[in-house]
Amino acid sequence: MQVDLSDEQAGSAYDAPVKGFGGLIVSCLCLGLALFHLYTAAAGPFYAISQRAIHIGVGMGIIFLTIAPSKSLRTRGLLIADALAGFFSLAITVYVVVHQYRILRDLGYADPTDTDTALGVLMLGLLMEACRRVVGWEFALLCLLFLVYGAVGPWLPGIFEHSGFSIETLISTSFLNPMGIYGSMTAISATTISIYVLFGSILLTTGGAAAFLKVALIVAGRVRGGAAQVAVVGSSIMGMVNGSAVANVATVGTMTIPLMKSRGYPAYFAGAVEAAASSGGQIMPPIMGAGAFVMAEILGVPYMKIAIMAIIPAVMYYVVISATIYFEARKRNLGALEEDMIPRLRDVGRDIFIFLFPLIFLLVLLTLSYTPRFSGFAAVACCIGVYAIARLALDRDGDIGSRLKDVIIKVYEGCKQGAKTIAAIGVMIAGSQIIVAVMGLTGVGVKVSEVIFATSQGNIYLGVALAFVVNLLLGLSLPAVPSYLITVAVVGPALINMGIEPVVVHMFSFYLACMSGLTPPVAATSFVAAGLAGAGVWKTSWCSCRLALAGYFVPVIFVFHPEILGFGTPLEVAGATMFGVTGCILIAAGFTGYWLWPLKFWQSALIAIGGSAMMIPQPSAQLVGSAMAMIGFGASYLSRKQSAG
Repeated sequence: MQVDLSDEQAGSAYDAPVKGFGGLIVSCLCLGLALFHLYTAAAGPFYAISQRAIHIGVGMGIIFLTIAPSKSLRTRGLLIADALAGFFSLAITVYVVVHQYRILRDLGYADPTDTDTALGVLMLGLLMEACRRVVGWEFALLCLLFLVYGAVGPWLPGIFEHSGFSIETLISTSFLNPMGIYGSMTAISATTISIYVLFGSILLTTGGAAAFLKVALIVAGRVRGGAAQVAVVGSSIMGMVNGSAVANVATVGTMTIPLMKSRGYPAYFAGAVEAAASSGGQIMPPIMGAGAFVMAEILGVPYMKIAIMAIIPAVMYYVVISATIYFEARKRNLGALEEDMIPRLRDVGRDIFIFLFPLIFLLVLLTLSYTPRFSGFAAVACCIGVYAIARLALDRDGDIGSRLKDVIIKVYEGCKQGAKTIAAIGVMIAGSQIIVAVMGLTGVGVKVSEVIFATSQGNIYLGVALAFVVNLLLGLSLPAVPSYLITVAVVGPALINMGIEPVVVHMFSFYLACMSGLTPPVAATSFVAAGLAGAGVWKTSWCSCRLALAGYFVPVIFVFHPEILGFGTPLEVAGATMFGVTGCILIAAGFTGYWLWPLKFWQSALIAIGGSAMMIPQPSAQLVGSAMAMIGFGASYLSRKQSAG
């Protein structure tokens, strides 16, 4: 699950390398944060608030020292304000660690001192600025608006009215209270998520990125539309250890987007393919996006159960993208890649082994019910060990000293990039905790959920439709993790009251949150891909939404058809999967306007509607959908045959 600070939003455009003494400080902070999480993953975490405070405080220091406030202030040195912000982030962390027993064991958060309140104001201000740099001004503004909402409740109308809270209460709750920025969600980030970030980043720097592309070329290079199919396979494999959409685009897209353009794909389509394929990395097992770890912790279920449930929806997602590319390639008469571009398996066997062995080792540990934290640490050790053995024992380029130096440098680079990712994710989750804390104080989430339930009058179809709209609206300006945390708190109770299983509700919100990077008007993932492709951002964004239709359809399907998540007998699961995949392929053909031959508009519409009906979990709807698709295909075949005659 590796991502650099460019992960979630356009704020990363201000990232600039820091040199000199400032660069040394950044390197020390990154290495220190990585070693801290490696140590606590092996030996066990520190006292709760200390573990979380160090995680957030050091991460904020890294952010302030590596991301400039704006493009106009980008500099190779350090701004005084950035240095001061980093210093105060670390100083407040030291204060929290020193006073940890008074704060939690002696319930000091219930009776904060004046110093606690003053430092809370400063810390929340710094945190929102860090969120703005990493995510964008929308998320920081949302955090601030929720704090304001907590204070002005008595003057608000309707369901938004509440008794109101003093500034001191809001600050103490958001700062030192277990509901605040050092709360349970931050705990997951500070323990489990961080070690998997390091695993992904070290795996990539020790040769995983190159192995991904080679495997993708071997698997998909010979398929029609091979250049784009390689992007799909490469991004799905990268997503298995990455879990970040923008990081996938930045890593895989720099190679696949130029390849697609050189083979005849329009620039906007090449960018859209990479954006849509990369977004699937967040829902691709075994290591999904950070939200999946949060989900497992909230629900109190093993992480592997979440990963297993996600397999069929993830496959459906990529089947739709691959099928759309296939139809598009036939439409544009684009073929596979040339044979000389596809590596031979025996020539890349070692690279693939270095990538696969640590991943298989991790899956074995998780399957044997070892804790995710320990499994992640063991996988990191395995990754470093396998690479070191291969580099020192098998390679012969240079002396043993130079090869050992290369191993150390690669691991250091992985730790440094991993620490930057940890910082970004930690800040986002801590910011989300502010919103969740105010929602808990005011009860607004429950109120909105009650409105959804009342409006739908208990009708599950209308309730899911309303929840779908709320998820998309709340996710437009938010990264996946905050979007998931907020939306599930708002719509979750209403859907659960309608009889939907909690784990299905959480998966529903998580999947839609992962599509936020593609959905206009913000669409950070699509915008980054458009920049790499040199295409228009809006055209790329809308095309990526079309390619990723399964990401919007599948969550609705498994609410009514939980067999797709593995609920039910093997026969029921197989039947739901068959209708789901077939429906997705038909929708892809309909939206492309091409099958094995061109389709007229009304034929495309009939086939797309039929595919949608096939995914409804009712035999009558599936029968009608199958009939509509057959009529559409039959009419197009007869029309084509008549034209040929």
